[in-house]
Amino acid sequence: MNWEDNSKIQQLYKVSEGIVFSECMGCSEHCCRMPEMLKEEHDFMSSKFDDKKFKKIRDTNFILGYEQCIFFNEKSGCEIYKYRPFVCRIFPMDLLEEDGEYWWCIYTTCSKCVELQEKLEPLIPKLESLITRDIFEQYVNQDIVAKEAYGAYKNKQYRKISKFKPSFQLI
Repeated sequence: MNWEDNSKIQQLYKVSEGIVFSECMGCSEHCCRMPEMLKEEHDFMSSKFDDKKFKKIRDTNFILGYEQCIFFNEKSGCEIYKYRPFVCRIFPMDLLEEDGEYWWCIYTTCSKCVELQEKLEPLIPKLESLITRDIFEQYVNQDIVAKEAYGAYKNKQYRKISKFKPSFQLI
């Protein structure tokens, strides 16, 4: 299935489309680091951009850039903004696992996390209605890698917002 044809992913994108991240100061200090991608995003992006700009760790696809995403330009910002992954579209909010449960969280490493939480938190019910089992399973795989690689997750620099309540039954 093509990224552009995947209606669930496009619907997820549209949920955050109306949000203007005017609070973002473009620092990229904590947000633009090796973002993970859903499989469909990777398939599309690797066909559109040089595949060497992506890396697969276990079952998770990432855009390279441990210190800073390779698509981030200090002068112009995100060079792939139109095609940026879902995780970028909702940052500093993320879906994280803690003690066997999944939570919507806000990374407190973002200097504007309070202001952005006010904009992002109301989106949670709509996002939960659109996240399929397949997308959720990809998040589970991403969490395994993120716990080891992403300092803010590893160091618990986040605040839980609400427990994840998917439209499907969790096992």
